[in-house]
Amino acid sequence: MRKRWLVAGILGLLSVSTAIGPPQDDQGFADLLPKDATFTPPFENGEELRYEIYWKPVFFVPSLRAGEVRLRLDHSSLDGVDTFKIRGWATSDGALTSFTGLKVENYYESEIDRSNFRSYRILQKFRQGKRQRDLQLVFDYSKKQTRVKETDVRSDPPRVLRNGAKPGIPGPAIDVLSVFYVARLRTMKPGDRFIFYLNEKGSFRKVRVVAEGTETVETPIGKFPSIKISTTGGLFRQGGDLRIWYSKDNLRIPTKFEADLKLGKVYGQLIRVATPRMTKSIIRVK
Repeated sequence: MRKRWLVAGILGLLSVSTAIGPPQDDQGFADLLPKDATFTPPFENGEELRYEIYWKPVFFVPSLRAGEVRLRLDHSSLDGVDTFKIRGWATSDGALTSFTGLKVENYYESEIDRSNFRSYRILQKFRQGKRQRDLQLVFDYSKKQTRVKETDVRSDPPRVLRNGAKPGIPGPAIDVLSVFYVARLRTMKPGDRFIFYLNEKGSFRKVRVVAEGTETVETPIGKFPSIKISTTGGLFRQGGDLRIWYSKDNLRIPTKFEADLKLGKVYGQLIRVATPRMTKSIIRVK
């Protein structure tokens, strides 16, 4: 059980943790978009990002490869509304998987409005050894509620565990995948403070964020001047604080991230960025 928690926690954590929210004060939930009529998002149709994930148990033990996280954004539509469809894959491999004997192949899919960036739907397919669950959240703004459906797909036939609605949406909903992109909508500078409401498994949580300073991040695909962001307030259940470095160029790509676990820490490094205008990548020979 402990080994299963370790691998599933690391990769499940990463799919939630690569994100922060838009700048706001402490009085309420502001609009997601900056107040600029000429604004265009820094991401484009077909963008792909990929990260190698490592777990470092304690400071004197070498890091162990845990797997990869891949993200892709494409133009789509939902019920007649133009959307971005964001898809994410979190897969385990390497030394940590060999040690635990547990294979993780999680899939995430989010639909967000292409004009105001609020989330309409998030589908999460958890495939973690014998644990196989589907979870879908639908944000109904007209009724101000979140519809939640969770299914155990390992059962034959699949068994519905939850199917209902939770009242209350505090503002434009951000899910565990869309928040990764909403964070890139604004330019950040040291000293900026942020609040966002993250919906995980049907419940909203407020998380506070601070932009700490600038650093040059070295990755396998190059060096990126970046700004470091830290969170407090319990962004995820499996660990504590989260740190993310966003590039200071026009793309504002997360170049590196790390998060504390109960045992050690997990970190991710950028190994591929592909947009319609440029591609940087490495090839790993296994």
